[in-house]
Amino acid sequence: MLNRITVCTTIAAMTFVAGAAAQTRYVAVDLGPTSRANAVAGGQRAGYTCCGLAVVRHALLWSGSASTETDLHPASAPPGADSGINAMVAGQQGGFVGATAAVWFGTASSYVSIHPSAYVKSTAIGMGDGQIVGAGEVVDPTQPDTTIQHAVLWTAPSSGSVIDLHPGGGWRSSFAYAAAGGKQVGALANSSSEHAVIWSGNSKSIIDLQTRSSSAPSRTGFSASTRSDTATCTPAALAAPKYS
Repeated sequence: MLNRITVCTTIAAMTFVAGAAAQTRYVAVDLGPTSRANAVAGGQRAGYTCCGLAVVRHALLWSGSASTETDLHPASAPPGADSGINAMVAGQQGGFVGATAAVWFGTASSYVSIHPSAYVKSTAIGMGDGQIVGAGEVVDPTQPDTTIQHAVLWTAPSSGSVIDLHPGGGWRSSFAYAAAGGKQVGALANSSSEHAVIWSGNSKSIIDLQTRSSSAPSRTGFSASTRSDTATCTPAALAAPKYS
């Protein structure tokens, strides 16, 4: 009995030591003052300089420590225009220059505007599997002096590939935040509620992920659960798209 206890105790101790040794250790790396990192992919990080009303933000890319910082702000940017990275995949970064969506390929000179001409403003917010998503502002047809946000999808890094994902149906605004596997996720919002949604490449494919307390058809015309639930978010809680 004594031998069995000794053997079990020894095995337990060895297991504990092995488990402790296998634990992943994380080290924080300071990428420099007055900067913000928003995305990571392919061993690189990206974001922009910040913050404050007097600061002109510049899109930044890091390959390691603060000393590897690369300024992606394009020379062609209008004077005083901000730029920044909101998302990235390996070898490609997406964000904004001024009030227009933009893509880079690791250098300032690789900057490409993907701003679609039908929109007043646009920004890239998410990237994945060859797709770029974000938001674009369009003139409100009911109030021509104001604009509203529409979720948008780019199927390639070009302005001509844009697809408007906004479903209408009583929703004033929509945003797309991420893309993967041919799907896009984001949110719809109006003055009283916000719903998480998923698309499959076009506005008609939208699925409302918000559960409902009624079996009545939704205003957007797509199906929803009948389980009772209450939204805890409001439109004001939506992360503001970063245009500038």
